[in-house]
Amino acid sequence: MRKRISTIIFVIIFLIGLSILLYPAVSEYVNERHSSRAIASYDKLVEELPEADYSKELQDAQAYNEYLAQFGNLSEAASTEKDREDSPYEDLLNTGGSGIMSIINIPGIAVELPVYHGTSEGVLQVAAGHYEGSSLPVGGESTHAIITGHRGLPSAKLFTDLDRLETGDVFYLKTLGEILEYQIDQIVTVLPSEVDGLSIEPGKDYVTLVTCTPYGINSHRLLIRGTRIPYDEKYAEKVPLKPAPAVSDRPAEEQGRKLGTRQWILFAIAAFGVAILLGILAPSGKKKEKPAAKRKKPLTKETRNSLRTAKQRRKKEAMKRMKKKNKMAAFLAAVILMTMSVCQGAFAGETAGIDTARQVSLTIDLEAESKKATISIYKVGEWNGAEGAYALSQEFTGSGADIGDHTATGVLSAAQTLEQFIKNNQIGALSTQATASGKIQFTGLSSGLYLVCQFKASGDNVTVSPYLTTLPVLNEETNTWVYDVRSLPKYETDSTGGGG
Repeated sequence: MRKRISTIIFVIIFLIGLSILLYPAVSEYVNERHSSRAIASYDKLVEELPEADYSKELQDAQAYNEYLAQFGNLSEAASTEKDREDSPYEDLLNTGGSGIMSIINIPGIAVELPVYHGTSEGVLQVAAGHYEGSSLPVGGESTHAIITGHRGLPSAKLFTDLDRLETGDVFYLKTLGEILEYQIDQIVTVLPSEVDGLSIEPGKDYVTLVTCTPYGINSHRLLIRGTRIPYDEKYAEKVPLKPAPAVSDRPAEEQGRKLGTRQWILFAIAAFGVAILLGILAPSGKKKEKPAAKRKKPLTKETRNSLRTAKQRRKKEAMKRMKKKNKMAAFLAAVILMTMSVCQGAFAGETAGIDTARQVSLTIDLEAESKKATISIYKVGEWNGAEGAYALSQEFTGSGADIGDHTATGVLSAAQTLEQFIKNNQIGALSTQATASGKIQFTGLSSGLYLVCQFKASGDNVTVSPYLTTLPVLNEETNTWVYDVRSLPKYETDSTGGGG
């Protein structure tokens, strides 16, 4: 009985491990089913919408877009709308109260997702979100809708394959039953705070898809902009999937949702180990059948005692063998778990193709020879392969900075917190330089997470906002790692022209 229990326990452990390995594929299937049902429900609601209600929803959305076009930039529009108590945003394009305002279809990467209002974490875990403050996705001149999606979630593909897209590819939006087609004309990688390219341009009809990059690091944003073109009637047509780029920020075996080399290695280790465990714990031979009962003469007291002693001895020997087997099984299980842990750690330690031995340079360009600033850089973080993200280096762990918040506000807050921590603790910079002809170049740097900030000196005539950047940076348009990075920081010109 104890043998059976031990065998069952180890089989359960094996099945749990197998479930963990299969989780990404299964969860993605479930999420796709959920999206399909949501899209079908939305299509039905739109189809049943009375003509008068359809016209009103469309007109209200167009009027809202005209209102947004009056703002000077996206940041102004977004902050105003979020602070506005009577904003109609949540009620616009909310057909049947579903929360879905549109459907995005990207045929090149086989993605079709509902687009919900806002970019809350609850939305982005299962679908795409519309960035509040950007134009609603109904098209028209002087509009620029922004659709955001997560990348690299274990439970759903979403915008994970967005890096496969190239200029010239198309994607579609289906809003209130009308299909709008956009052709990609620009792909750029920017810092979270660099939102100038997301503002409305007079007379243009743009939609920009936004996701985090590099894969698993998420320090920058990948912006894929599409410009409106005539609809080609191919919304439902299946096309060959775009291949993975030759140089990607994703490990090769993660270019898809099937089990990759890493998962198969771990699976093989687990399967081999469980097979050995079952062999150890299995009974050593067939159980001997008891002979048919025969009439026997009454046993003497001495004989009964002798038989009882022999039975107890056999029982003790069996218990010793079982304990020995259990010890062997426990030892082997520990070895298997340790091997899998080491393999997993080694796999996680890879940094998505970055040559960590190669030196990196950072050029800060103020784009004007007359602009003067004294800039300092600090290496504040290293890549943590086990966690799949950057972690603060030991010197900065006490700063309280949250570098895991990848929103524009979160990244800026982390940079400001680190800057204040440096001031309070008088931490020396890795390097400090003054601009020459509006530029500064830092060379001989190692890969990592850096804080760029300014402690103003006499002669500085601009104030540079602190920011975080990873080195190197992936250029999504050319699919290559950039080791000589050029940065265009945000700054304000001082009216007094002096520093202090």
